Amino acid sequence: MVCQHISRRVTRVCVLACSILSFATIACSSQAVPLRLWRSSPQRRPPWQTRWMAAYLRGVRDYNDAFRKNIHRPQTVDGLAGDLSIKPTLFDDMGFMHIHPDGKVNLARMEELMLWYVKMGYLSSPVDLGRSVDPSFADAAVTDLVPYQ
Repeated sequence: MVCQHISRRVTRVCVLACSILSFATIACSSQAVPLRLWRSSPQRRPPWQTRWMAAYLRGVRDYNDAFRKNIHRPQTVDGLAGDLSIKPTLFDDMGFMHIHPDGKVNLARMEELMLWYVKMGYLSSPVDLGRSVDPSFADAAVTDLVPYQ
């Protein structure tokens, strides 16, 4: 069944994302949840990295469909509620963060958040985000996917 498959994929994305995030901050109007993958040049990149990112982005798109566009939302909520052992009615009161369907991250917002962490003493000094964020994984995966509508 398509809806069951979609909710399982969204659940797997949520669980995988929570288990491998290198930096996670939920902020209004921005995505600040980059994923950490092994860094390698595009020419030497193992094919599994692009396939994994494409699978992740398919799950992100299902998540956006369910919680941003209300497409297959009841089925997705039922699947997530069962897999996460929570009441489906809790989803009515939850806020849902924005995750870009093509895996893009908002570097300007990440910079603001990082500077706040420095100001609050959570980081000792700023990090060069330009050297830390590599969009090529998501860019490569998006070429294997249909454009998101």
